[in-house]
Parts: sequence; structure tokens; C-alpha cells
Amino acid sequence: MKRSDPQVALRMQLKELAAARVRYGYRRKHILLRR
Repeated sequence: MKRSDPQVALRMQLKELAAARVRYGYRRKHILLRR
């Protein structure tokens, strides 16, 4: 169960980024997540 927790958190972050930066492509979102 612990392995899925970080993935869920990442998906939540992606959804927030997508809502905030709709015009960005998924590659740019990925770069933003890595920072």
C-alpha cells in the first residue's frame, strides 16, 4: 500500500498543475514536477 501513496500524491500534484497551467503540455508539467 505504501508504494501507491507517492503515486497518488503525484497524480494530485499533476491535477493541480493542469488546473493552474492548462496551456502547458504534459512534458512541461513533468519538468515543473521535477523542480
